[in-house]
Amino acid sequence: MGLTKQYHRYNAAGVFSLIASGKCNVVWLNYEGRKDKYCAVGACEDVLIWDVKTGQQVGRLPGDEHEVVRLAASPNGSHIAVGYHNGTVKMFDIKSGEELVTFSGHKTAISTLAFDEKGMLLASGSMDTHIIVWDTVSQSGLYRLKGHKGRITQLVFMRTQNILISSSKDTFVKFWDLDTQHCFRTLLTHKTEVYGIQLDHDESRMYTGSADNEIRVYNLAPVTEELLEKLKEAKEIAASNSKKQKVKDETMDEGSDSEGDADQEEEQLVEERLLSCQYAGSLLRTGKGRTVNLYIDSSGRSLTCHGLDKSIEMFLIRTPEEKKQLRKKAASKLRKRLRNDGEDDQGVKEATYQLTVEEQHSRHVPVRLPAKASSVATICSPAGSCQFVALLSNNGLYFGQVDLSEQKSLTSKASHLSTPGHKSDVRALCFSNDDSAIASASGDQLKVWNRDSLKCIRTMPCGYALCCAFLPGDRYIVVGTKAGILQIFDIASSSLVEEVEAHKEAIWSLCVLPDKRGIVTGSADQKVKFWQFELVEEDEAEEDENSMDTSESAQIPTKNRRLTLVPTRVLKMSDAVLCVKVCANNKLLAVSLNDYTIKVFYVDTLKFFLSLYGHSLPASVIDISTDSTLLVSGSADKNIKIWGLDFGDCHKSIFAHDDDIMGVCFLPKTHLFFSCARDGSIKQWDADKFTHVTTLRPAHHAEVWSIVSSSSGMSLVSSSHDRSIRVWEKSAEVLVLEEEMEQQREKEADMELEKEENPVVPGETSEEIGFASKKTVESVKSTERIMEAIDLWRTEKDKIVKSDEDLHPLLRAFKCKSPVDYVLEVLKKVKPSELEESLLVMPFHFATDLLQLLDVLLKQQRNVELVTKCLLFLMRIHHNQITSNQMILPTIDRLKISSTHVVEKYKDRIGVNMSALTILKSRLEERSADELFTDATDRFKKKEKRRKGKHKGPQLV
Repeated sequence: MGLTKQYHRYNAAGVFSLIASGKCNVVWLNYEGRKDKYCAVGACEDVLIWDVKTGQQVGRLPGDEHEVVRLAASPNGSHIAVGYHNGTVKMFDIKSGEELVTFSGHKTAISTLAFDEKGMLLASGSMDTHIIVWDTVSQSGLYRLKGHKGRITQLVFMRTQNILISSSKDTFVKFWDLDTQHCFRTLLTHKTEVYGIQLDHDESRMYTGSADNEIRVYNLAPVTEELLEKLKEAKEIAASNSKKQKVKDETMDEGSDSEGDADQEEEQLVEERLLSCQYAGSLLRTGKGRTVNLYIDSSGRSLTCHGLDKSIEMFLIRTPEEKKQLRKKAASKLRKRLRNDGEDDQGVKEATYQLTVEEQHSRHVPVRLPAKASSVATICSPAGSCQFVALLSNNGLYFGQVDLSEQKSLTSKASHLSTPGHKSDVRALCFSNDDSAIASASGDQLKVWNRDSLKCIRTMPCGYALCCAFLPGDRYIVVGTKAGILQIFDIASSSLVEEVEAHKEAIWSLCVLPDKRGIVTGSADQKVKFWQFELVEEDEAEEDENSMDTSESAQIPTKNRRLTLVPTRVLKMSDAVLCVKVCANNKLLAVSLNDYTIKVFYVDTLKFFLSLYGHSLPASVIDISTDSTLLVSGSADKNIKIWGLDFGDCHKSIFAHDDDIMGVCFLPKTHLFFSCARDGSIKQWDADKFTHVTTLRPAHHAEVWSIVSSSSGMSLVSSSHDRSIRVWEKSAEVLVLEEEMEQQREKEADMELEKEENPVVPGETSEEIGFASKKTVESVKSTERIMEAIDLWRTEKDKIVKSDEDLHPLLRAFKCKSPVDYVLEVLKKVKPSELEESLLVMPFHFATDLLQLLDVLLKQQRNVELVTKCLLFLMRIHHNQITSNQMILPTIDRLKISSTHVVEKYKDRIGVNMSALTILKSRLEERSADELFTDATDRFKKKEKRRKGKHKGPQLV
C-alpha cells in the first residue's frame, strides 16, 4: 500500500524547569558512600537525584509515561522503590540506574511504600485501600491484605516482631500479623483521618498524626504471661455472668450488659496476644491544618512533622539517660516542696515518678520555610545536629541544619534550590528567531533557556505574565502582564528596560508583525493596539570618582540607545479580546472575542472583513497557517474549528479534547497543527484531511497551558501545571495513520483488561487476604506462551528425532533439544512477579499436562526453585479438581516423593554452604583482629622508639 502523505513522528527530547513534583515525597539516599549528601525526588515520570551540598543534579532514573507518586529507599542504600500513578512499583539500582523488577498489583495510584529492616520485604499501599507485601529477593508478590475502607496513608514494619502497622483515611490503624496474614488489632481512638504513623528506635512507642493538631502517642509492648492469666479470669467472669442471667429474670438487662462488657474485654485481650497498645498521651502541634507528614530519622532522636503551613516542627526524643536525669530533678523538686510544707518526703523515689509525654520530648523552635512543604526527611548526627531536606510545593527544595540541643533556628548552612525551575505555572512560551533559545514566563519570573543544553541562562523578575515574544534581533523580550503592562527586558544585562502601561486590563495576547517593525496586543479592555519599535537615546555622564578634576573633560557624555514601543493605532472591539494573530502576508488580522466570535480585519485599513462564528464558548486560542489560507481556533467547548480565510466558511469542526483547549499552533509551511488542552494531552492534526495524526507521548500529567513551534518546525515546546516544560523534536520516523489507530485501539483494550476483576480461586473465602498479582496484558501473554509450549510438547513428545533438522523450528530457534527443554525455557522467561497470575488463568487441562512436565523436570533436578514454585501454586488453586481426578493421582504421588527428595537435598546443600560461609567469616574476623593487633603493636614500638630518641642525651667521652 503506497503512502499518499507522510507524517513524521515527534519524539520527546527533554524535560526542564522541574526540580521536584509536589505529589511525591523526598528521601535521603546512601549514594557514593554518603548518607547526608544526596536526596531523591520524583519529577513527573522520572526520579531525580540532587546533591544538597552543591545544588546540582547528579543522577536520573528514567521511567515510563506514568507519574511518580511515592519513593522508598532500601535500608542498605543500594536500591530504591518507586511507586507510580497507575499502581505499579519498580525497583532500581541506585548506582547503575538499572530497573530490577516491576510489581503490578494495584489498580490505582500508590500512596505509600515501606521496606522491612533487612530490605527483603516491600509493602505497598494504594488508593484502592489494599496493602500488598512483595518479596524483593524472589521478585514476586506474597499476599494482599484487605481490611481498610479508605486510602492507605502510611505503612511501618516492626523489627522485633513480624508485624506490619498501617494507617488509612478511614480513621483506623491496623496491626497485621504477617505470619498468619490477618489483622489482630484495630485502633478506634481516632475521630478523623490518620495521615501518618511512626515508631521510635526501640519500638516501644508509636506516634500517629491525624486531621487535628494532636500527635497521639501509644505505648507498645509484647504480651506477657500476666496478660494471659487475665484472659482466663475474664472468661470465668463471663461464664458466671451468663449463669446469673438465667437465674434472675428481673436483672436480664443488667446481666446482658455485664456479659457484653466481659465479651468486649475478652476480645480486647485476644487482640493483645501479640502486642499491647495503650494510649499514653498527646503532643500538641503549633501548626495549622492537618498533619501532612510524620518522620522519625534512622537514629530515632528526632520526630519531625509539618502541616499545611510554612513551618516544620521538631521534637527531640529523650534518651533513657536523659529521662533518668529528668526524673531525678523532678523527684528532688517534689521532696523540697514536701519539706517546705512540713510533710514526709521519704516515700518519694526517682523510679516511682512518671514522666508525662510532653516531658519525654523536647520541643524545638519551628523552622520557617519559604513555601509550604509537601514532604520532609531528616538525618540526625550523634552530636545532636539534625539535617533536613524539605520538598516545597512551589517546585523547590530547601536544605538546612538544626541544633536540637539548643533552642535555635536555622544555621548558616540553609540553602534553597529553586533557580533551575519556575515557582509557579508557566503561562507563556516563545522561541527566539534563530531557534537557539527558549523564553518562559510565569507569575513572577521570566527565564531564558539554552535550546541545546536546556539550561537556564537568564532569570529576571517580572509581573504576572500571560504572553511573551522575542523581538527582532533576539536582544529583547516583551512580556504582557495581567495588570495590562508591557515589560521590555534586555537579555544581555538581564534587566528590565522599560514598562509601558499599554492597557487598563490584562493583556491576553501579543503578536510580532510579519514586517518586524512592531507588535500588536489584545486586552480585556476591548482594545487591540498596534505598537511600533523605536530606538531612543539616553545621555549619561560618567564621573570618575577617584579623580578630583571638575573640568568638562572629567565628565564624558555618552549616548545609550534602547528599544521602546510607541503606539500607532487602536482598534476598538465590542467585547474582551482573548487572542490576536496576524497572517504571514501581513494583510489580515484575526481577533478572538469573548462573545464566542472571531473577527477578521484588514491590517492596513482596519476595515472589517469576516466574522467567524460557531463556537458555543469563547475561542481562547487561534492560529493562522503560513500560506494565510487557513485559521484554526480552539475553544472551551472542547472543539477545534478549521476556517477558510477566503470566504470565512468552516471547513470542519472536530471534538478534539476532553477539556478546555488552551493552545493551537500551525507547523510552518504546512497545514499540520498541534493542540493542547486541560486534559494534559497534546495532539497533532491534519487540517486538509481533518484527521487526528497522533498524540504525543509521554504526555504531561496536568493541564497544558501553552504550546509553540520553532520557526523551522523541527521543535515544539509545551508547558503544564505540573511545572515541567517539555521539548519535542521531529524525527525521520514515518508515521502511518492506520498503525497509530491500531495502537490506540490496543491500548484501550489493555486498559479494559486491567479493569476486569481477578478470577476467583476455589476455596479462597478469606476477606482479609488475597493474591498479590493482578491480571495484566503481560500476564495474559505469558499464559498464552505457556499454553503454546504445552501444545507443542503434546505433538512433539512422541516423535523420534534422528538429527537437529527433524526438530521443530521453535526448538531450533530456542536451541532446545527436546520439548521439555522448550517448556522450561518459556517458564523461565515469565517474570517472577507475573508467574502466579499466568498460571491462575490457565485452563485445568493444561495444568494437568504441566504437572506431568514438572514431574520430569524434578527427576532431572533442573531449576528446582522455579519448578517447585509452579507445583505448589498449581496444587493450591486446583486442589479439589486434582484430588477428585483418579488419572492424576499417580503423577501426584510421584511428585510428592521426588519434590521431597530434591528439596531435602538442596536444603542440605544450603546448610553446608551456610556453615562454610560462617567458618570463613570467623576466620576473616580473626585474621583482621590479628592484623589490627599487629599494626597497633608496631605503632606502639615506633612511638616508644621515637620517645626514647628524644630523651636520649649526648654521650660524654
